[in-house]
Amino acid sequence: MCSYSAVDRAGADCYSRSLGWLTRVYNQNPSCSVAIGNGGHGFGTAKVPAAAHGIFSVGALSSRTSDSWGQNAPWSNRGPNVVGRMDPDIVSVGWSATGDIPLNYRSDANSAWSSWGGTSLATPIAAGLMALVAQAWQANLRDHPGSPEFRDSVLSTADDRASEPSGAG
Repeated sequence: MCSYSAVDRAGADCYSRSLGWLTRVYNQNPSCSVAIGNGGHGFGTAKVPAAAHGIFSVGALSSRTSDSWGQNAPWSNRGPNVVGRMDPDIVSVGWSATGDIPLNYRSDANSAWSSWGGTSLATPIAAGLMALVAQAWQANLRDHPGSPEFRDSVLSTADDRASEPSGAG
């Protein structure tokens, strides 16, 4: 299980090439999560390497306590991706999420929190949840899940949060 997030240049950057090599040559059975990007509004904004084999493209959804709770973040990229697949594959909290900040940034521990967002926040959360699913798989079936089976299991048991097909998740 791995998590990846970086700026891409249409698949020409070293990160995309490295992830492509990892999923096609070194290990054809990985389950990696990749931040789909925060570029936003409109369809066809999904970034590579989210279209690669063995990749879960991760988008951001809202954790706000308002009318936007559970909706895809408007700035979270959407599919279809470069190979025509609807993205994101899965979404996680990445909009108005609260969390801790280093204590040396605040004068007291009670105020050592902040609110932030982005697909780079949603991706490690999704990767952690998928690691728990893989751990349960191994504990119950005494075997490591293959990439296709693991992908099918995660996607078929997730809640559908899509308000439109190209904003899946």
